[in-house]
Amino acid sequence: MSKLKININKPDPSKESIQKYKKYDSVIDTYHKFHSPRGIRELWYKDKRLLALIVTILMLLLILLFEGEFDEPIHQDTQNNPKNHMEQTE
Repeated sequence: MSKLKININKPDPSKESIQKYKKYDSVIDTYHKFHSPRGIRELWYKDKRLLALIVTILMLLLILLFEGEFDEPIHQDTQNNPKNHMEQTE
């Protein structure tokens, strides 16, 4: 036996129930919210977790990027300075 219910002669919904699902104002408000600079800025500031996550990821990327750069001590270049090169050969 099938568990599907097929409504062949289903009555049309009333106008009130149709109007309940027509929310054009909220659709337009959402459109303006996502497609204006002020709306995008408000979304970033309202969602604090997403903003904190993005900042954390950026900080981790910067740490990983510059991690090995400061480990080595700064050496003077002896090849470009002939006076230091002369002292080392003597």
